[in-house]
Amino acid sequence: MHRFEPDLMIDHDHLALFLMLNFTAYIIVQIPLGIKTILSDKDAVRKKTSLREYYPLRKWSVIFSIIVLTTSYFFIIFIFWPFYHLLFGSQLIDRFLLGLPHSTSFQIIGMVIVTAATTINLLGRLARGEGYISDGVPDKLSTGSGHKVVRHPLYASYCYYFIGFQLIFQSYLTLPLLLGIIAYYSASKQEEKVLVQEFGQEYRDYQQKVGMLVPFVGRRNK
Repeated sequence: MHRFEPDLMIDHDHLALFLMLNFTAYIIVQIPLGIKTILSDKDAVRKKTSLREYYPLRKWSVIFSIIVLTTSYFFIIFIFWPFYHLLFGSQLIDRFLLGLPHSTSFQIIGMVIVTAATTINLLGRLARGEGYISDGVPDKLSTGSGHKVVRHPLYASYCYYFIGFQLIFQSYLTLPLLLGIIAYYSASKQEEKVLVQEFGQEYRDYQQKVGMLVPFVGRRNK
């Protein structure tokens, strides 16, 4: 199996700095709003209606487990790899490069996708406001900010991150992240049913205007 040389890749120092910038933007928005939510509105943490109530237990357990595992694994890479690489010059990921023809273009596309993921995630976070920690049905349908781009901006952002990381690193180590896309898609489909039930025609009208996880893709016909 052909294995391309690591020095043909975009310099990992640059990739580490790029990911650090994205993570910095992520926490600058997420942490203050999260703290504000907890301190200002305890009810936002514990909604009366949980989305889990709408899932068959076995299906929820599988989907939730995959989401937790892949997202946790993603954050390990997202948070620790850039700092570890810049401090110790680790080439750990290079030991697990896929035996595919090298494409720097894929890496550039991956960086664009990660940037889009961070942007959509933060817009979605701002749109959710005080519903940040809740897994419950929102009291009011949010269609502003990130929800103008896709119906599930937070779920979409993690799908984009998973794809972007695979294109950036082109490594066996990032392949497990792709399982998370299936789980987030399944969760989105299930929540669509919940939101239609809760908001009726208002949500159906929204489905006709905005794509589910990809802009303009997955809009419902009248």
